[in-house]
Amino acid sequence: MNEAMQELLTNPRFAAVLDKCLEEEELITQFERLTGITRPPARRSPIEVMVDKATGFAQDQWEAFFTEFIPFVYRYIWLTWPERNNQECWE
Repeated sequence: MNEAMQELLTNPRFAAVLDKCLEEEELITQFERLTGITRPPARRSPIEVMVDKATGFAQDQWEAFFTEFIPFVYRYIWLTWPERNNQECWE
């Protein structure tokens, strides 16, 4: 298990930061641009949704996305934030 996943599983503060990062569309857009890894496309047609579900396409894309996004947030946001262990930031 890598450090980022261990931190996610054992530190609710990191999980909160990751959740906040997932709300930041610009951060995700730039992550996708830099890495070439994208979230599954939003499907308009119910048939497309069913095909994606049946083939596991969306799940595979989400797994690929999170496999890279979680370590990205850990390395470039979490570890570079000097106040992450300051209790006052969490009150």
